[in-house]
Formats: sequence, structure tokens, C-alpha cells
Amino acid sequence: MLGVGVPDERVAKALVAAYPTEALIVAFDGDAPGEKGASRLGELLIHAGAGRRVRRLVVPERVAEDPKDCDLNTWSVASGDDFGPELADALESASPLGWEPVPSAADLLPRFYAIQEDQAGALAIPTGIAGLDLLLAHGGWRPGLVLLGGLAGAGKTAFALATSVHAGLHGHPVVYVSVEQSAMEMLGRLFCRELGVGIASYWNRLPSYVRGAREVADRLPLANLYFRSDPAMAVDEEGTVGRVRRWATSVAELTGGVPLVVVDYLQRMRPPEGDRRQDPHRQISLAGLGLRQLARDLSCPVVAISSIGRASYDKAPSLDAFKGSGDLEYDADACFLLRVAAASEDEAKVLLARPGAVVLEMHAVKNRYGPETGAMPVLLDFDRGHGAFREHGGRPAAVNGSANGSAVTTAATKGAPPPPNPPPMSLLGE
Repeated sequence: MLGVGVPDERVAKALVAAYPTEALIVAFDGDAPGEKGASRLGELLIHAGAGRRVRRLVVPERVAEDPKDCDLNTWSVASGDDFGPELADALESASPLGWEPVPSAADLLPRFYAIQEDQAGALAIPTGIAGLDLLLAHGGWRPGLVLLGGLAGAGKTAFALATSVHAGLHGHPVVYVSVEQSAMEMLGRLFCRELGVGIASYWNRLPSYVRGAREVADRLPLANLYFRSDPAMAVDEEGTVGRVRRWATSVAELTGGVPLVVVDYLQRMRPPEGDRRQDPHRQISLAGLGLRQLARDLSCPVVAISSIGRASYDKAPSLDAFKGSGDLEYDADACFLLRVAAASEDEAKVLLARPGAVVLEMHAVKNRYGPETGAMPVLLDFDRGHGAFREHGGRPAAVNGSANGSAVTTAATKGAPPPPNPPPMSLLGE
């Protein structure tokens, strides 16, 4: 080569023609231009027909203090008589360039055994609902993409916030991204629900509200909750998925833990500038695919709230209810529908308008972690006014209780001041 910056198609074709069967080892300098040139030549050689014969020889960093001096000549001088054996070993272990080896299942066994033997590394973030935890491989939120669908007012955001607080109480970091609300609004809503007061208290900045917020702040795992609002920008190279990935990665690095990522909500996620001309269905598909890839790369649970079609009450719960793109049902690892126990959408709206609790059904219409619910959904009592959940017919759901499992029934204390030294509570409404 006349330089690492000049590989082109003619060079690649000439090399492949001259050496039609031999292994081609690229040994460029170890600095940035060398890395870039090697990658470029590797791609060109693959396109020229070299197939899986191309590899990259890495010059040891120890041979020179300056990366631009890390080449074969410097290596030979630094190693002297040992250069021959060292070079032979390096050629034997040269890494593929421009292609990846395809491992067989047998090649995967050592890592499979290591992962399974690391029981402490199995991630299960409790949801706060015992019946839901059982569905999720007997544990809670698992790494992967989960869709939580439901009509407006059916408690999706209330549940997402409540399960986030529950995860925080158990020591897990949570990245909660809202496309429509600011971080201050989300924090304000959290305190309103904790105090059992209307959202007007936040907007009007009532002194009693501020005093109450100070009194109950230690009930909430605020240090584990990372609220982010997704901005609308004229020039947007990342899109919502890119920003969620950046925020989740930062929180994972900051805390040293695997975060629960919640996105509120899927159909409002903003595409990067390059995808803005795609039709809405395609944009939603790309958003779902991006969230799934994020869950894979960080090995974290991603819970995305999703709107559903208005005709969903006219038929049995199914994947068809999710709105915007048929690709969602393939990309998600689990899909849950939160529905009012009603025969129609109109009846559901009437029930939601009434004061007090309403019975919600949580249907698992897809579940790679365990069984689907079929005709036996998880039943919840939902107090819309306070955002409080109770497992139907049983004890209050853990999303309204402390990390040790003790629980407080919020409806019985409506309007009353909190008792002395109360356990942590999360009265979170949609």
C-alpha cells in the first residue's frame, strides 16, 4: 500500500485476483488513520469477493508510546529475536475484518453455562403486583420490551408511575421518559397523588402543597427516579429513541445498576430528522424496533405505554388492539392490555367517571416470559382519584406499599393527614 488512506476498489480487486485462496491479513498502523484505513480496505476486500479470508493483525501497543509508531517495523525492532514467534501467534489469533464468524450452538455453551451459573445476575424488578410478577417468569420486569396498552383514562400512566416508584423502593434505578410532560410536572404530579390533592395545587403553588411535599418527600425513592422530558426540536438527529438510549446508558453508568426504562408513550415518540418523511405507521415501527434494540443492548426492561384502537372493547383482548403498526406485536417480548371490566367503551367511560374504585383487567396477550392470561386476567381495583391500586379481592397491591411488602389502603384515609412515621406510599394517578 502507498498509504493507509488510499485503499480503493482497484487495489482490493487486484489483491483478490493475485491471491484468490490465501488468507489476507491487513496490518496497518495502530493509530486512528490506520484503524480507518484497515476498516475501509476490509470492506472493499469483502465486496471484491474475498469472503471470510480477511483478517486484521493488531500490533501490540507496548512496542511504541505513540500509536502512529505502532507498526510492524517498530514491533520487529522492539522484540528482536522474539519477533518471529510473536508474529506467528498474532497471525493465528488475527480477528475477522469486515465480517463476523457465525458461532454454532456448541460455541455458545461456555457463555451459556457462565450466565446460568451467575444466579445473582438474574434481573427481576418487582412490578408491585403479585399476579403480574408470576406471569413474568416468577419475578417481575425482565430484560426486553414490554408494551402496556389501554384507552385514555384507564390507568396506564398511573400504573407506570406506581411500578416505577415500587422499583425505586427496591433499589433499582428508573428512567421515566415522558414525551408530553416536563420533569417538574411529573414530580409535581407525584407529590399531588402522594398528598391526595388535585393537580391544581401544583400549578397554583399553594403553600400547603409545598409544606406537604417536604413532609412526604422521604417516603419516595426520589434518588432512584430519573424523570426526563423529551424535547421537540426543529433539528433532531437522535430522535426520542436515541435520547432514551443516551439517558439510560448514562444512568446505568452513574448508578452501576440496570435501569427500568419507561416511555410514556410510544405513539408520541419523535423520529430522527432522517425518518420524518416516513409515514406514521413506519415511524411507530421504527420506534418500537429501536426500543427493543435498546433493551437487548443494555439487558434492561423497557416498558412502553401504547394507545390502543377504540374498537378493542368490541372483541376479546388481542394483539390487534395495539395502535399504529402491526410490527409492534413482533418486536415486543410481552404485551399487556389494561382495560376497565366493562362490556363496551361507553360503559368503561361511565365507570371511570364515577368516584371511588373501578375494577381493571390486565390481560397478557403476548408473553415470552410465561403464560398468557386468556380468560383469567389479573384483576385490580383502581382508585382513579388517588391513583391507588389494589389487587382485586385481596390485600392492597404492593405498588401502594413499602418495599418490605407492608401496604396501606389509601381509600380509607382519603382526606386524612398521614399517620406518624408512615410507610412509603405511592399514590400516583394518570
